Amino acid sequence: MTNMYETLVISVVYISFLLLLYRRSETRPAFVATWNAPSDVCSKKYKIDFELKSFRIAENENASFRGKDVVLFYEPLPGLYPKYLSNGTALNGGIPQRVPIEHHVQKIANDLSHLVPAKNFAGKGVIDWESWRPIFQRNTFEPDKLVYINESRKLAKTLYPNWNSSMIDKMAKTMFEESARELMVNTLKIVQDLRPRGEWGFYGFPRCFNYKIDEDECQKDTIELNDQLHWLFRVSTSLFPSIYLSSKFPSSTSRQKRVQGILNETLRVHSLYSTPRTPMYSYTTYRYTDSNKFYLKEDLINTIGQSFDAGMDGVMLWDSSKNFESRQECESLQNYIQSTLGPLVKSITDFAEKCSTVNCNGHGKCVRNSWMETSGLQMLISRNVYNFENYKCRCYEAWKGVHCNERG
Repeated sequence: MTNMYETLVISVVYISFLLLLYRRSETRPAFVATWNAPSDVCSKKYKIDFELKSFRIAENENASFRGKDVVLFYEPLPGLYPKYLSNGTALNGGIPQRVPIEHHVQKIANDLSHLVPAKNFAGKGVIDWESWRPIFQRNTFEPDKLVYINESRKLAKTLYPNWNSSMIDKMAKTMFEESARELMVNTLKIVQDLRPRGEWGFYGFPRCFNYKIDEDECQKDTIELNDQLHWLFRVSTSLFPSIYLSSKFPSSTSRQKRVQGILNETLRVHSLYSTPRTPMYSYTTYRYTDSNKFYLKEDLINTIGQSFDAGMDGVMLWDSSKNFESRQECESLQNYIQSTLGPLVKSITDFAEKCSTVNCNGHGKCVRNSWMETSGLQMLISRNVYNFENYKCRCYEAWKGVHCNERG
């Protein structure tokens, strides 16, 4: 009898454990802010702790730049990223057409073993390749990228010396884009194969290029070129659009619209080419790119707040190593985090979690009915009042219903 009772107890405990694992497996943060700045110098050299976790900001252990929460690869990593240096020197062949894919893949494997040694890595994996654009035409819009157009034409001319200029141009475009696609797709596939739990994608995709004042949507040609990158979005297991702000935009409204255009395009691309489970994280910062001054609170709302309202899964908080070179810089950022950035992030994260739990039964995330209006969010944050009437639920996979309380 005793043995039967013990067996029953063990069985109940085991079933409870399985149910707990099941519930954990289907839960996810409603909104997460992840620190992606090389601030470890502040803690190591100056003993200044930003206490990010107290504001619900996720960070790698010991404030390291690469760790379990996020890994960011700058070019030429991972693998053999081709580019031209400012002095004209070609690195790894200079253009995608000259990169041997088998060597590139092997180099990626070596890079991961050294820089992401944990095979169970389940954080955000971000690849920042910006020297050239994978769509050939896009390289004509920026002077420092014209070298990739010219070198591609030279290569095509070498291979087909008897062709006319029109044929050479078409072949240069075809060869460049096919090679760029092969390079980027294979890069994502190998990192996903070797670190399958990570959320992998390229920084800054999709782009909008809405740099004009009050331009709250991408131009038609930009949308068409983004559609040509369907192959990239389909293979990415996370999207990382960039929503950095410059003070050249004269008003909070113009900066708000700048972010809206990028987020709108991200949502469009995600709906067409990504799986429902593919997360979206806005890459943002807390300094104006042209002045290096800290964002006003209204622009933290324009970036972080709008990202939540639009239905993004979180934000990546980036900063340059140039801003961590002295004790004064570390102390200045510490004060800003304690007074402005940290409390706002915590308020948004708390609201997102509460809204998901109460409004969506923990099976979905809240999305603002009209997310282009952030004044309501600002009021909610400043008063810390949980009013969910302006939010609807976007249910996670396998759930449906207005409040995500029905099995899909």
